[in-house]
Amino acid sequence: MAVSPVYPRDGEFAALAEIHAAALKQLPQDAATYLESGAGTEQTLRANRDAFSRWVIRPRPMSGVTDPKINTSLLGIPLSAPILTAPFGGDALFAQDGHLAVARANAACGTVSIVPEVGSFSYEEVVAAAPAAARIGQLHPHDSFDVSAARIKAAGYDALCVTVDCPVVGFRARNRMARFHPDPAIWGGNVLHDGSPNVASTYGARVVPAWSWGQLAEATARHGMPWIAKGILTVDSAEAALNAGASAILVSNHGGRQVDPAPASLDVLPEIAAAVSGQVPVLLDSGVRTGADVFLALALGASAVVIGRLAAYGLAAAGEHGVRRTIEFLTQELHVLMTLAGVPDIASLTPGAVARRP
Repeated sequence: MAVSPVYPRDGEFAALAEIHAAALKQLPQDAATYLESGAGTEQTLRANRDAFSRWVIRPRPMSGVTDPKINTSLLGIPLSAPILTAPFGGDALFAQDGHLAVARANAACGTVSIVPEVGSFSYEEVVAAAPAAARIGQLHPHDSFDVSAARIKAAGYDALCVTVDCPVVGFRARNRMARFHPDPAIWGGNVLHDGSPNVASTYGARVVPAWSWGQLAEATARHGMPWIAKGILTVDSAEAALNAGASAILVSNHGGRQVDPAPASLDVLPEIAAAVSGQVPVLLDSGVRTGADVFLALALGASAVVIGRLAAYGLAAAGEHGVRRTIEFLTQELHVLMTLAGVPDIASLTPGAVARRP
C-alpha cells in the first residue's frame, strides 16, 4: 500500500516545529538568544502569539471548494502565495550564504524577498543570486537614504521598503545579558561605497536625528519608486504614511524587538485595514508561525504576510532548503484550511471566515 505524500519520509522535515527545533540545535546559544529574544520584558513578543490564539477559523463543509487559489500579487509583483520574507539583518549568523539562500528559496516557491540594508550581502549580490525573488529593497530613513535608494533602483528592484520604527535599536534585555558581540561585518553587506550606510549609525546608536514624515515623503519622491512603510501600529501612523505617499502599509512591531510593551500586530490590523480602506495593500508581520496564522491575518485585512523569525529558523536549520520547506509548509497548510473553510481564493478570504474565540 502506497503511503500518502502528506507523510514525509524519515530524515525529512515533517512540520515547522521540526525546523524550529533543528535551528536551535544548530545555533550557538548566544546566536539563538539573539534570534529568539525581544525588547524589554518581552511582553510584546508574547502578545504577538497570544493575539492569534484569540481567533478561530469557521469551517464550511460541503462547500464545493476543492482546489483554492492562493496566488495573489503585491505592487504589481505576482506571488504564488501571499508570503514574503522579512529583511532581517545579520543573516550570516544563521547560514553562510544568508539572504542569498533566502532569495533562492523564494524564487523556488514563487514568493518574494525583502532584501535588507543591514544584511550580510549587498543588494546587488542578492538580486544576482535570485532576480525573480529579490524584488523589494529595504532601507532606513537616515542620511544615507539617497545612496541606498539609488542602488536599489539601479539593481532592478521593483519597490522600496522603508523601516520607520527603528530610529534606534530597541532595548533588548535578554540579548544584552547574553553578552552577544558578533562580527559587525555580518550587518555590513551594503557598506560598499562612499556614502553607503555605516553599520554603527544604521544598526546601532544614530548619529543623525530621526526623520519626520515630511522628510521621508521628499526622499521617496526623489527616487520615483513605490514604497512600503514598515513598522505601523496605529491608525494615525498609517494615515501619515499614506499622506507621505506610501504604496503599502506593513503592520509590524518588529517582531517584538522595538517597543515593549506595544500592541500585537494582529490586534491592530483590523482597525488599520479599515482606516486604509483599500487605498493601498496592508501587510502584516510579527508573530506569524503557521499557515493558520496566515489565514487569520488575511481574513482580518492583510493582503499578505511577511515572515522574519520563521525564515531565519529555516535558514539556520538547513539553509536554502530549510527556508523553502518553511514557505512550503505555510502554503500547504493555508491551502488545506481554505479548502476546509470553503474559501475559493485569496480575494474571498474575508472576516466572515473567522470568529473571536468564545
